Order: sequence, then C-alpha cells, then structure tokens
Amino acid sequence: MMNPHLTFFGIVTGIPVNKPNCRVYTLTLRVPHRDGSTDSPWDGTYLVYDLHCAVPLTVRWAHRPLPQINDSCFVTGELIGLLRVGDRQSPLVRVAEINVTHSTHLEENIATDHGDYAEEGPGTSGETSCLQSPS
Repeated sequence: MMNPHLTFFGIVTGIPVNKPNCRVYTLTLRVPHRDGSTDSPWDGTYLVYDLHCAVPLTVRWAHRPLPQINDSCFVTGELIGLLRVGDRQSPLVRVAEINVTHSTHLEENIATDHGDYAEEGPGTSGETSCLQSPS
C-alpha cells in the first residue's frame, strides 16, 4: 500500500535538520477555518499547522534553489511519518517537488529553536535516514 501524496503551500519557519545528506524544512500552513455557525464559506479565521519536508541532498537537488527561512514554498510529496521537534509532533513529507519563492525583503525571523528531533512511523526509508535522532 502506498502512502498518501500531498500538495500544499506554506512558509518556511524552521530548518530543524541540516546535514550534508539531508535537510528538513518546517513549513507553516494557514488554512481558512469555517466553524459552521454561519452560512458563510469562511468565518475570517485560520487554523495553523506545521508540516516537515525532508529533502535528500542528492545530485538531483545540487543545482536547485533550496528554501530559506521566510520563503514561500509549493510542495508535492509523500507522507512518510511523523517528526517530533521539541515538544511538537507533525507530519513528515518526503519531497518530490518543491518550488521556492525567495522572500525579497527582510522580515522578523519567525523561526524558533527547535531543539531535539526524532522521526517516528512506518514508511521511512534510506532517503530520510539522516533524520535519526542524535545520540
């Protein structure tokens, strides 16, 4: 059975794993919320989610622009498990394609110190073996 594939757009708010063979980006997604209390399709509020995107730094990615903090990204990939960063656990996606729009002006850095990380769940592979917790 194949893992689900996802396509989403978000802002890079962290890079909790940055190793020579792999980089993981935390993307924050703001999703319009509808609470059902009105007939309006949107009540003007958002739900905020984090997704982690694993990019194996292979030859394929050598000459591609990789995201930096505050960049906007459109990502397609396969859901492969969960990644714990600090006290939060969020979905982990193996990136198949990533399109980056680099931020053109300085913004307040909204990234936080993510501390320790640990990969969990089935469907992990050698491509994301760089995500093993540090000893």
